[in-house]
This record gives sequence, structure tokens and C-alpha cells, in this order.
Amino acid sequence: MGRRSSIKGLPPAVKTAIDQSISQDRLSLDQIIDRIRDEYGDEHAPSRSALHRYRQNVEQQMQAIREGREIADVWAQRLGDAPESDIGKVVLEILRTLAYKSGADLLDDEGNVAPKDLSHLARAMRYIEDAGRLSLQREKEVRQAALAEAAESAETVARSAGMSSSSAAELRRKILMGESA
Repeated sequence: MGRRSSIKGLPPAVKTAIDQSISQDRLSLDQIIDRIRDEYGDEHAPSRSALHRYRQNVEQQMQAIREGREIADVWAQRLGDAPESDIGKVVLEILRTLAYKSGADLLDDEGNVAPKDLSHLARAMRYIEDAGRLSLQREKEVRQAALAEAAESAETVARSAGMSSSSAAELRRKILMGESA
């Protein structure tokens, strides 16, 4: 297994300064290294290649966050137009997307993933998929209950309209089975 990023091993204040230099100040690699040397000394200044890899990773994470926000905005607009939509499905899809993107973020400089991180990601994916199955099961139960209610109403209306009991029962059976009447 490869070693961790040298930047992740820096003191929190130095790492925070690097993060701010990348995300807010948008400094070049050389400017960031000079800033760290000036503020924290040469021993805390990262190598240019380590800083480059770290900045790429940070920029990918920021891009994933922007994409997530854009997706959420699109879905919020769609849900505003159709409030009966299942927001649970949208949330599950967003979580799946974020989990997959997080997997790439767990890679160290040499393309390896720590077993602990992999375990956490696998557990998160299992929870997401379990939630998806529960949502699907709940949707199926609601659909079946609505179908049973519709079949009961159809049978009652058919009997009150003069249909024989056996014909009304057959209508009910066909509705429950999803057949054409």
C-alpha cells in the first residue's frame, strides 16, 4: 500500500493555509509554496509535485460538490413542478453519485485505498442500497394497497349497478391481477 499524501500529514494550520490558498485565493503552486515557507518555515513546505497532486484532488472534490449542487437545483425545480414525485428516489440517486465520487477521493498518491476507508465506503453503499430496497418495497406495498382499494370499490359499484356477484368478483380479480377487464 502506498504512503499517504505528505500534505495530509502536515499540521492542521499549514493544511488549512494550503486549502485556503487553493480554494479561495487561487494561488499558483509556486505562490502557495512561498506562502507556506514564509508563514511556517521550509520544513512545512510541500514539494511541488505533492502540492500539484493535492490541488488536483481538491479541485476534483470542489467540482463534485458543484455538480451535486447543480443536480440538486435541477431536481428541486422538477419537484416544484411535480410535488407528488418521490423525493426519496432523488436523494438516493444523489447519495449514490456522491458515494461513487468519494471512492475516487480515497485514493492516495499511488492509487491505493486504505482498508479502513474502503470499509467505510462499502458500508455507506450498503446502507444506500438497503434504503433503496426499502423504498421500493414501500412503494410496492402502497401500490398494492391502492389496487386493492380500487378493486373493492369497483366490485361494490359493479354490484350496485346490477352486475352479478360472480361477474363483480371476476372484475375485482382482474383489477388485482392487473389484467384488462
